[in-house]
Amino acid sequence: PAIRPQSQRGIIFPKETFDECFLDGEQKMPGSCKLLQDCPAALKQAMPKTCYFVKFDQYVCCASNSSQPDDDSQVAPTTLKPPVKRKSDKVCEEFNFFVASVVGGRLTKHREFPFMAALGWRSNFDQSIYYRCGGSLIAPNFVLTAAHCIDFGGQRPVIVRLGGDNLTVSMDAVPHDHRIRRIFIHPGYNENTAYNDIALLELEEHVPPSLRPVCLWQDAKLAKKDLIAVGYGQISFAGLSSSQLLKVDLQHISNDQCREYYSREQLPKGLAASQVCAGDLSGKADTCQG
Repeated sequence: PAIRPQSQRGIIFPKETFDECFLDGEQKMPGSCKLLQDCPAALKQAMPKTCYFVKFDQYVCCASNSSQPDDDSQVAPTTLKPPVKRKSDKVCEEFNFFVASVVGGRLTKHREFPFMAALGWRSNFDQSIYYRCGGSLIAPNFVLTAAHCIDFGGQRPVIVRLGGDNLTVSMDAVPHDHRIRRIFIHPGYNENTAYNDIALLELEEHVPPSLRPVCLWQDAKLAKKDLIAVGYGQISFAGLSSSQLLKVDLQHISNDQCREYYSREQLPKGLAASQVCAGDLSGKADTCQG
């Protein structure tokens, strides 16, 4: 948990979203996070309640009616505004996909998945780049991938390729290669189990605006509908990898069914609530053998 120093007692930490807040400790006076200069009431306070900072811009908790009346003014009845959506939810409305990686897939349309990333390793022999895993751009300088993708033969990926539909040729689009600055593996990851198999790659530079990040799932409940897997994985079981970006439709599989496919060693505590199970019950298509 974060430690709040004495000097930051005026800072509030919203529970549910980054744009909703309360002006009092009892959480009876709702407000919304606004730029300091856009909240007249906060400008009159010596220590307004701070929501967060975006670079050098301070966002403070502002009363829902946008301003607080003076003590000697008459308080007019106000109607509370509906909860303000957090920024990530607003972005998700523009592009709402669910992604992963592919066996038995079909070709994607040009620029259909601009957020799809390929992780590259440098050869010790000729300095060539070999792509062995996929990921998803989730921020201008962060890629989400699987933790088991981070180590291949004692080596870590050095580059991320974005924006291309094919790893080897570039017909209509120029792929963007970005060097990796840092790698963050989930602290709870264990290569012997199937839990917490996620990692973050921080890129050295922000990607161009044309490469929009993918929308992350925001609801606490996972979708119980069919999903789409995308990636450069193997096109047949134990077969060759695809240089062309592929996609495949998969069905949601219940937790009870899913447990039958995993050993007790892989899931010693059963399927976690944060995990979703999907596949092709016919056995012709699946995610991630690459």
